[in-house]
Amino acid sequence: MGSNDDAGAWGDALAGEYDSMAISGDLSTATMGKIQSLPWFQNQLRVLDFGCGTGMNSIKLASETGADVAAADTSTAMIEQVHRKLENLRPQISSRIHPIVCSPDASDIVADPEYDMILCSFVLHHVGDLLEPILVNLRQAMTKKNCRLCIFELEDSQRTRDAFDRKRALLCKHGSKPHIKVGRINNERMREYLEQAGFCIEYLEQGNVQTMVGDSSEIVDFYFYVAQRKDI
Repeated sequence: MGSNDDAGAWGDALAGEYDSMAISGDLSTATMGKIQSLPWFQNQLRVLDFGCGTGMNSIKLASETGADVAAADTSTAMIEQVHRKLENLRPQISSRIHPIVCSPDASDIVADPEYDMILCSFVLHHVGDLLEPILVNLRQAMTKKNCRLCIFELEDSQRTRDAFDRKRALLCKHGSKPHIKVGRINNERMREYLEQAGFCIEYLEQGNVQTMVGDSSEIVDFYFYVAQRKDI
Protein backbone atom coordinates (compact mmCIF):
# COMPACT_ATOMS: atom_id res chain seq x y z
CA MET A 1 0.00 0.00 0.00
CA GLY A 2 2.95 2.30 0.48
CA SER A 3 4.16 4.46 3.32
CA ASN A 4 2.05 6.77 5.43
CA ASP A 5 4.72 9.44 5.05
CA ASP A 6 2.68 10.54 2.02
CA ALA A 7 -0.33 11.49 4.15
CA GLY A 8 1.20 14.40 6.03
CA ALA A 9 3.20 15.50 2.98
CA TRP A 10 0.08 15.42 0.81
CA GLY A 11 -1.78 17.56 3.34
CA ASP A 12 1.07 20.03 3.71
CA ALA A 13 1.37 20.40 -0.07
CA LEU A 14 -2.34 20.95 -0.71
CA ALA A 15 -3.46 22.82 2.42
CA GLY A 16 -3.46 26.24 0.79
CA GLU A 17 -5.44 25.23 -2.30
CA TYR A 18 -7.57 22.36 -0.99
CA ASP A 19 -10.75 24.38 -0.49
CA SER A 20 -10.57 25.81 -4.03
CA MET A 21 -10.77 22.33 -5.60
CA ALA A 22 -14.32 21.57 -6.72
CA ILE A 23 -14.11 17.94 -5.66
CA SER A 24 -13.27 18.92 -2.07
CA GLY A 25 -16.54 20.76 -1.62
CA ASP A 26 -18.55 18.16 -3.54
CA LEU A 27 -17.27 15.27 -1.40
CA SER A 28 -17.89 17.27 1.78
CA THR A 29 -21.47 17.95 0.68
CA ALA A 30 -21.98 14.24 -0.02
CA THR A 31 -20.53 13.33 3.38
CA MET A 32 -22.78 15.69 5.31
CA GLY A 33 -25.88 14.68 3.38
CA LYS A 34 -25.35 10.97 4.03
CA ILE A 35 -24.49 11.42 7.71
CA GLN A 36 -27.47 13.63 8.47
CA SER A 37 -29.82 11.13 6.81
CA LEU A 38 -28.84 8.31 9.18
CA PRO A 39 -31.66 7.34 11.58
CA TRP A 40 -29.49 7.63 14.70
CA PHE A 41 -27.94 10.99 13.81
CA GLN A 42 -29.02 13.91 15.96
CA ASN A 43 -27.87 17.38 16.86
CA GLN A 44 -25.16 18.11 19.45
CA LEU A 45 -23.17 14.91 19.03
CA ARG A 46 -19.57 14.58 20.22
CA VAL A 47 -17.50 13.81 17.10
CA LEU A 48 -13.90 12.96 16.24
CA ASP A 49 -13.17 14.08 12.67
CA PHE A 50 -10.05 12.04 11.89
CA GLY A 51 -8.24 13.39 8.84
CA CYS A 52 -10.20 16.63 9.05
CA GLY A 53 -8.11 18.46 6.45
CA THR A 54 -9.00 22.15 6.40
CA GLY A 55 -12.00 21.52 8.64
CA MET A 56 -14.81 21.59 6.07
CA ASN A 57 -16.81 18.82 7.72
CA SER A 58 -15.89 19.84 11.26
CA ILE A 59 -17.20 23.36 10.71
CA LYS A 60 -20.39 22.11 9.06
CA LEU A 61 -21.02 19.68 11.92
CA ALA A 62 -20.53 22.42 14.50
CA SER A 63 -22.47 25.14 12.69
CA GLU A 64 -25.32 23.08 11.22
CA THR A 65 -25.88 20.47 13.94
CA GLY A 66 -24.32 21.94 17.09
CA ALA A 67 -21.78 19.12 17.32
CA ASP A 68 -18.69 19.34 19.52
CA VAL A 69 -15.85 18.28 17.23
CA ALA A 70 -12.27 17.16 17.79
CA ALA A 71 -10.71 18.02 14.40
CA ALA A 72 -7.61 15.83 14.00
CA ASP A 73 -5.10 15.64 11.16
CA THR A 74 -1.48 14.55 10.72
CA SER A 75 -0.72 17.63 8.60
CA THR A 76 0.35 20.71 10.54
CA ALA A 77 -0.46 22.89 7.52
CA MET A 78 -4.02 21.55 7.38
CA ILE A 79 -4.56 22.23 11.08
CA GLU A 80 -3.18 25.74 10.60
CA GLN A 81 -5.91 26.25 7.99
CA VAL A 82 -8.50 25.10 10.54
CA HIS A 83 -7.21 27.64 13.07
CA ARG A 84 -7.41 30.42 10.46
CA LYS A 85 -11.01 29.55 9.69
CA LEU A 86 -11.93 29.50 13.37
CA GLU A 87 -10.74 33.08 13.73
CA ASN A 88 -13.51 34.16 11.36
CA LEU A 89 -16.31 32.18 12.97
CA ARG A 90 -18.70 33.25 15.68
CA PRO A 91 -17.51 32.13 19.14
CA GLN A 92 -20.63 29.98 19.51
CA ILE A 93 -19.30 27.86 16.63
CA SER A 94 -15.52 28.13 16.98
CA SER A 95 -15.70 27.09 20.64
CA ARG A 96 -17.14 23.72 19.55
CA ILE A 97 -14.18 22.85 17.30
CA HIS A 98 -10.92 21.62 18.81
CA PRO A 99 -8.03 21.26 16.30
CA ILE A 100 -5.48 18.52 17.00
CA VAL A 101 -2.27 17.53 15.20
CA CYS A 102 -2.23 13.76 15.65
CA SER A 103 0.28 10.99 14.98
CA PRO A 104 0.13 9.17 11.61
CA ASP A 105 -1.17 5.95 13.18
CA ALA A 106 -3.71 7.65 15.49
CA SER A 107 -1.95 6.13 18.50
CA ASP A 108 -2.24 9.41 20.41
CA ILE A 109 -6.00 9.71 19.91
CA VAL A 110 -7.29 9.60 23.47
CA ALA A 111 -10.27 7.40 24.22
CA ASP A 112 -13.24 9.62 24.94
CA PRO A 113 -16.29 8.16 26.69
CA GLU A 114 -18.35 10.93 25.11
CA TYR A 115 -17.60 10.24 21.42
CA ASP A 116 -20.82 9.46 19.57
CA MET A 117 -19.16 9.24 16.16
CA ILE A 118 -15.73 9.03 14.55
CA LEU A 119 -15.69 10.35 11.00
CA CYS A 120 -13.07 9.41 8.38
CA SER A 121 -14.09 11.26 5.25
CA PHE A 122 -12.04 10.37 2.16
CA VAL A 123 -8.79 10.14 4.09
CA LEU A 124 -7.87 6.48 4.58
CA HIS A 125 -6.57 5.99 1.02
CA HIS A 126 -3.70 8.29 2.08
CA VAL A 127 -2.48 6.29 5.07
CA GLY A 128 -0.67 3.43 3.35
CA ASP A 129 0.49 0.55 5.53
CA LEU A 130 -0.91 2.19 8.66
CA LEU A 131 -4.54 1.49 7.81
CA GLU A 132 -4.73 -1.54 10.12
CA PRO A 133 -3.21 0.14 13.22
CA ILE A 134 -5.27 3.27 12.59
CA LEU A 135 -8.50 1.27 12.62
CA VAL A 136 -7.42 -0.55 15.79
CA ASN A 137 -6.52 2.73 17.52
CA LEU A 138 -9.77 4.38 16.47
CA ARG A 139 -11.71 1.37 17.75
CA GLN A 140 -9.97 1.71 21.11
CA ALA A 141 -11.02 5.37 21.25
CA MET A 142 -14.67 4.32 20.90
CA THR A 143 -15.59 3.56 24.50
CA LYS A 144 -19.17 4.81 24.46
CA LYS A 145 -21.90 2.29 23.73
CA ASN A 146 -23.37 2.82 20.25
CA CYS A 147 -20.48 5.01 19.12
CA ARG A 148 -20.20 4.70 15.34
CA LEU A 149 -17.26 4.80 12.96
CA CYS A 150 -18.31 6.41 9.66
CA ILE A 151 -15.93 5.87 6.74
CA PHE A 152 -16.28 7.51 3.35
CA GLU A 153 -13.84 6.34 0.69
CA LEU A 154 -13.26 6.64 -3.03
CA GLU A 155 -14.26 3.45 -4.83
CA ASP A 156 -11.55 1.85 -6.95
CA SER A 157 -13.56 2.18 -10.16
CA GLN A 158 -12.43 2.98 -13.69
CA ARG A 159 -14.32 6.26 -13.95
CA THR A 160 -12.95 7.43 -10.61
CA ARG A 161 -9.40 6.64 -11.74
CA ASP A 162 -10.06 8.39 -15.06
CA ALA A 163 -11.35 11.52 -13.31
CA PHE A 164 -8.29 11.73 -11.09
CA ASP A 165 -5.95 11.06 -14.01
CA ARG A 166 -7.49 14.05 -15.80
CA LYS A 167 -7.13 16.14 -12.64
CA ARG A 168 -3.43 15.26 -12.42
CA ALA A 169 -2.92 16.13 -16.09
CA LEU A 170 -4.65 19.47 -15.58
CA LEU A 171 -2.46 20.31 -12.59
CA CYS A 172 0.69 19.40 -14.51
CA LYS A 173 -0.43 21.55 -17.43
CA HIS A 174 -0.67 24.54 -15.11
CA GLY A 175 2.69 23.87 -13.50
CA SER A 176 1.45 22.36 -10.23
CA LYS A 177 2.70 19.14 -8.68
CA PRO A 178 0.08 16.37 -9.07
CA HIS A 179 -0.51 15.52 -5.40
CA ILE A 180 -4.04 14.26 -6.11
CA LYS A 181 -4.55 10.65 -5.01
CA VAL A 182 -7.29 8.15 -5.76
CA GLY A 183 -8.40 5.31 -3.54
CA ARG A 184 -7.08 1.82 -4.04
CA ILE A 185 -9.16 0.15 -1.32
CA ASN A 186 -12.45 -1.10 -2.72
CA ASN A 187 -15.41 -1.60 -0.41
CA GLU A 188 -14.92 -5.38 -0.13
CA ARG A 189 -11.32 -4.95 1.01
CA MET A 190 -12.32 -2.21 3.47
CA ARG A 191 -14.88 -4.57 4.99
CA GLU A 192 -12.09 -7.10 5.59
CA TYR A 193 -9.92 -4.46 7.28
CA LEU A 194 -12.80 -3.35 9.50
CA GLU A 195 -13.70 -6.86 10.58
CA GLN A 196 -10.05 -7.74 11.27
CA ALA A 197 -9.76 -4.61 13.44
CA GLY A 198 -12.71 -5.70 15.61
CA PHE A 199 -15.65 -3.88 14.02
CA CYS A 200 -19.06 -5.17 13.06
CA ILE A 201 -20.60 -3.63 9.95
CA GLU A 202 -23.89 -1.84 10.51
CA TYR A 203 -24.38 -0.25 7.11
CA LEU A 204 -22.87 0.02 3.63
CA GLU A 205 -23.97 2.39 0.91
CA GLN A 206 -22.43 3.07 -2.47
CA GLY A 207 -22.88 6.32 -4.33
CA ASN A 208 -21.29 8.88 -6.61
CA VAL A 209 -20.85 12.60 -6.96
CA GLN A 210 -20.70 14.80 -10.01
CA THR A 211 -17.81 17.24 -9.92
CA MET A 212 -15.88 19.53 -12.21
CA VAL A 213 -12.35 18.84 -13.39
CA GLY A 214 -11.37 21.97 -15.26
CA ASP A 215 -14.19 22.48 -17.77
CA SER A 216 -15.16 18.81 -17.75
CA SER A 217 -17.94 17.26 -15.66
CA GLU A 218 -16.82 13.99 -14.08
CA ILE A 219 -18.46 11.24 -11.99
CA VAL A 220 -16.56 9.96 -8.95
CA ASP A 221 -17.68 6.79 -7.15
CA PHE A 222 -17.53 6.35 -3.38
CA TYR A 223 -18.72 4.05 -0.61
CA PHE A 224 -19.84 4.72 2.94
CA TYR A 225 -19.48 2.33 5.89
CA VAL A 226 -20.99 2.64 9.36
CA ALA A 227 -19.43 0.27 11.91
CA GLN A 228 -19.40 -0.34 15.66
CA ARG A 229 -17.06 -2.13 18.03
CA LYS A 230 -17.82 -5.82 18.39
CA ASP A 231 -16.96 -5.87 22.08
CA ILE A 232 -19.25 -3.13 23.42
